[in-house]
Amino acid sequence: MRSRRLIVLLIVIAIFLMTYRGLDNVDIFKSSKWLEFQTYVVDSGHIETKRQNLPNLKKIRWPEREYLPAPMGAPGSRQLPLDAKFSRAQMHTLWSLFSSFITAMEELGFSDRAMMRRFQPDILVMGLGPRDKIYARLIEPRNSPEDVYGSRKLSAYNWGWPYIDISYYSTNLTHVHVLAPSYLRYDTYAKSDVFPLLLRPFNKFWVPTPRNTFAVLLQSFPGKEDCYTQLYSHIFENGTEGVMLPCRNLAKRYAFVEHVPLHHSIQSKNGSQADLDWVRERLLRDGKVIHELQLVAPRRESNVETYSLQAKSNI
Repeated sequence: MRSRRLIVLLIVIAIFLMTYRGLDNVDIFKSSKWLEFQTYVVDSGHIETKRQNLPNLKKIRWPEREYLPAPMGAPGSRQLPLDAKFSRAQMHTLWSLFSSFITAMEELGFSDRAMMRRFQPDILVMGLGPRDKIYARLIEPRNSPEDVYGSRKLSAYNWGWPYIDISYYSTNLTHVHVLAPSYLRYDTYAKSDVFPLLLRPFNKFWVPTPRNTFAVLLQSFPGKEDCYTQLYSHIFENGTEGVMLPCRNLAKRYAFVEHVPLHHSIQSKNGSQADLDWVRERLLRDGKVIHELQLVAPRRESNVETYSLQAKSNI
């Protein structure tokens, strides 16, 4: 096994739940300036330049968020299945942590654990063996009703929430191996499913993601046809109530991604389903399009069901 690589798992797990829209009714052959095929393929040292040629995700339409009226940890706050988990300030804290992580990894060139621990003064890094956590300065008292920037110590552990997990990987010639277990399982991914990394929207950020996100998700969550909440609370670090139901039952409340192929692909129709191609993705809620983007992905990703993690039956 060779060099360790830093990859954020939340990017992988969340990638099918958040997406994007570029410009309305844009013909890809008339907009080559920002829809060139290679623009989405990650080249070391050129990520920011490529981002500048992609749609500005901060200027497109997004669904309204649900927020807690008071921060989690304040008196009377509870974690309930399918309900909001963040107050406004807690959501701001989470995305601020994520933005700082991206900056450290790309602009400052942090590439290993020792460098990660030299972070900004108001951001803390806790080393936990094969997985680290980054979180904001702690709010005192932890049950303060004030909704302000920061993390709160809400469990028996010393880190605060919100936090971001940093997972470490080792590689050999063919595979990427997760060093930390997830629900008592160690995941291994084929390098061909991970590299080359592709730029995809994650909330309002263009981030490097596994080349074949569908295959990576199936490896971690095989055959999931329902939506479910975890039986473990990352807020309080203990067991919690869970719910499972058909994803379609949540279509009026939450946004889902519809995947369809573009009619005029620049790639040969005779190629493999693993070949990179143009994919149109629409963010839908209650049958209405919130926004749409044209992305580069393996051809099979244009044939993924909207309300289940599986390929469409007619493919």
